[in-house]
Amino acid sequence: MDAFAMLEDLTYQIEHSPNCPSPYLVRAVTYGTGGLDKLPTHETKDTFAYGRTLNEAAGKVLFAHKAQRARAIQK
Repeated sequence: MDAFAMLEDLTYQIEHSPNCPSPYLVRAVTYGTGGLDKLPTHETKDTFAYGRTLNEAAGKVLFAHKAQRARAIQK
């Protein structure tokens, strides 16, 4: 599946750093928050993932977002 198709229902941001081993960073709004805070990854509340490809990073973010949503619904 295409990365953009995976992320179509989310608010997200893509960053690319070509000199890194995992050059793609995808940030998505954490379930239950209002928007991206775009803080450094060690301070952010955004859901984020790195990947060697855009599809890999998008898949990881989507998986994490679905897990957050499931936990919120169970509460």
